[in-house]
This record gives sequence, C-alpha cells and structure tokens, in this order.
Amino acid sequence: MSDEAKPRMGILDEMTLPEVEAFEPEIVVIPLGSTEPHGPHLPYCCDALAVQTNAEGGTVLANERGVRALCYPTLPVGLNVNFGWPFALSMRVPTYMAMLMDLCEQAEAAGVRRILLVNGHGGNTSAVHAFLRNWAHRGIAGAPGAEDHAFACAVSSGSPKARELITYPSNHAGEGETLRMMAMRPELVRMDKLDNFPFGKPAIDILEGPHVHWVRPWHLHVPRGAGGETRHATREKAEQLAPLGPEWIADVICDLCAVPWSDKYPYE
Repeated sequence: MSDEAKPRMGILDEMTLPEVEAFEPEIVVIPLGSTEPHGPHLPYCCDALAVQTNAEGGTVLANERGVRALCYPTLPVGLNVNFGWPFALSMRVPTYMAMLMDLCEQAEAAGVRRILLVNGHGGNTSAVHAFLRNWAHRGIAGAPGAEDHAFACAVSSGSPKARELITYPSNHAGEGETLRMMAMRPELVRMDKLDNFPFGKPAIDILEGPHVHWVRPWHLHVPRGAGGETRHATREKAEQLAPLGPEWIADVICDLCAVPWSDKYPYE
C-alpha cells in the first residue's frame, strides 16, 4: 500500500476498532456541512466537501504536531428551511440541535473533554450557537462537577487568511466557494457557467443592515442560486487558498489542547 493510500489515524471513518480503542483522543472534531444548490457553476456538495477537507486536513496536521484529535464523519445535512429549490436537504432546528447533543454527549461519555464543531454552512450558525448555550446549561467552568462536563466550542471552517485572497466576497457560491471547489474538485466546477450573479434586494432598507436578524428566502436573495462575481476565480488563487483551511483548523485544535484540563477550563 502506498503512503497516499494509508489510513489516517484520527480520521474515524478510516480507523479500525482496535485503533480507535487505543487512540484515547483528547479532542473530538465534528464537521457540520450542508447539501444545497450553489448556482449553475458549482455542485450541491460544496459546503460538505469544504468542511470535510478542512476538518480532516486540520486533524491530520494537529496530530502530526502531537495532539490526539479524532475527526468524526462530516454531517452532510444542515438547515436549509429557507430554500425554494429542489433537494436542498434540511431538518428541523430542534432535530438538528438534538442530534448535536447526542453526538457531544456520546463523546463526553467516552472521556473526551474538548469538542470542536467545525461549521461549513451559514444556515447552521444560529442553531449551533443556540446548541452551545444549551450545552453550557448542563454545567459551566468553575461550577461543581464541571470537570466531568466536556467543553464545546464552534469555529467557521473558512480560514480568516483565505478571505484576504478573495477580491469579490459573497455569502453564497461566489468567488470564495468557487476557489475552494477549484482547489478540491476542479472537475466539478462548470467553468463555462461562471458569471457575475445578481443579489435580490428587499424593499425595506433596514433589512440589509447588520442590526436586524431575519431568515432570507434564499431563492429571492440569490435568484440564480449564486451571488456575486465568480469570473475572476483562477487556479493560481485556488492553489494559494487550498492549505489555509486545514492550517486554520489545526491551529484551533492545537490551541484548545495546549491548555491542561481542569474544572476551570479554558480559564487559568
């Protein structure tokens, strides 16, 4: 078996039972994706594939630095209740939060005390944050019994450094996601369909500002399934962007594991 084909320790999908039993992870990484339309130029798998690539790559890098991180399989279904297009796979918010609770409680019961949720879909964000509030309700740092409760936090899959490479930012299927797909699976990018995709505009101006929160009907927000300029996405940019996501997640994993566990974690 070639080096490229060897199973990666820390990637749960690729490990055997004896390997998992001997691994004793100090942190569990849970990638949260989505399966949804991304316009005429990108496939439905964009979010799930990007978060899987970054979370698994980051886990491998962190383990090479001496951490024992265990990456779960990517959850490919998220929250897409506001899509008017076919097969934007979704579940109810309470179902989603209950699923996260089950997975995290299982990791905690196995002795893991650090849990990192890596989110690759904007529609999941509010529910993930609400879940973390619910998780903290079970017991917070410094409270009696806190040493028995795992610490959980969430991070966006996308590297902050990667944003510096993006000339035309977009919140859906724009240059950034096009570059990521070009880096991961270039054969899935329909290069002849790249365009400057229009955004819909609400008739109420204040809804466009940062101070009012609401759920946009996505088929009206991005009428063609994508928003923003994508025609300037290049292979060169994609190659620069590719390593940044895994490196970002590896840094987060290593930082979380660098602080010894205590009943006050993550405080001194």
